[in-house]
Amino acid sequence: MTKRAPQDPRGFSNRAAALIKLMAFPQAVQDCDEAITRDPKFIRAYMRKSQALVAMKEYNRALDACTDALEQDDGTHTREIDQQQQKCLEAQFSARAGETEQQTMERIQNDPEVFFLLIFFFFFSFFLAPLSLFSC
Repeated sequence: MTKRAPQDPRGFSNRAAALIKLMAFPQAVQDCDEAITRDPKFIRAYMRKSQALVAMKEYNRALDACTDALEQDDGTHTREIDQQQQKCLEAQFSARAGETEQQTMERIQNDPEVFFLLIFFFFFSFFLAPLSLFSC
């Protein structure tokens, strides 16, 4: 399908579905990205991308794919998108339920969002808080 109709996103999305069944998740994500590039309103590509990312345990990226789908949706796929978001969240929290305390600390330390929050609070407490002492 992709050779016959290279601009049709369905071929890439269908191949992504087959790749997901074969557990070739990174390639499935690439095909979904190709489908999205060809038609940003093709919601099925976002859903399959999210499924592949959940299987790869990249839950934040999977949720981002759902958010992107909601932004592109005209209201006809809202229920499907909400269900996929729920699956992402369930997978994310069930994966964390069996963590040890040390695994949780390692995950938090490697999370870029936490890193930037720590930098922000360090900057605020170190540079801006002393200035408030002089503003009497």
